[in-house]
Amino acid sequence: CYSDAKGDRMVPLEQLKTQIDALATKKGGLDSVQLTGGEALLHPQFHELLSYLTDHPLVKKIYLPTNGLELNTMDAARRLLVAKSKLMVLLQFDGIHDATDRALRQATPAKVRRRVIAHLEELGVFMQLTMTLTQGVNDEEVGAVVDVGLAHSHIKVIALQPATYSGRYALAPDADTRLTLSDLVKAVSRQAGARVREEDFVPIPCSHPNCGWITLFLRRFGLVH
Repeated sequence: CYSDAKGDRMVPLEQLKTQIDALATKKGGLDSVQLTGGEALLHPQFHELLSYLTDHPLVKKIYLPTNGLELNTMDAARRLLVAKSKLMVLLQFDGIHDATDRALRQATPAKVRRRVIAHLEELGVFMQLTMTLTQGVNDEEVGAVVDVGLAHSHIKVIALQPATYSGRYALAPDADTRLTLSDLVKAVSRQAGARVREEDFVPIPCSHPNCGWITLFLRRFGLVH
């Protein structure tokens, strides 16, 4: 999660397999395994690990958070097809403007992200858009990101997460203006093209009602409800 993280220490693949086997056996199965880093696609044995998890009878789902840069070509995206039955790709998608990406990512990958969405849509690989938010930077782009997600049937989840300012960003945190989940709910209901109300959101079953909220959109006959 740190843009300037450096290091080359890696758990050997066989050791990782042993640990996953032991955990899956002890728990009687794993609902999901998330391959994250940094950028997991940079790992030299990433595709070997992906194939192993795909074939593992006790692993139900595989989640892949990514900035999308390593999926810039159709050939690269096609290599994920081995895991299509279990995989969901979680794409960083902080907004639609280059200024947003410069502030949060120190890069401008908007065109790459659109290509990744198009590649995975053609391949039928499920996706999540993950939007990290901070006030005054991209809080007015919530509706636009939700609309992007709703425009593509292979995008199954849109995750909106306020920045935690734990070292990832150089932006100065301000407790008086920090975004909360209720701010995000209001932004979705105010900005998104689809019809949605604040009262449509409900807490997820978590440790605290404000840990996370959720709403569902239903696609029927080409319409979104």
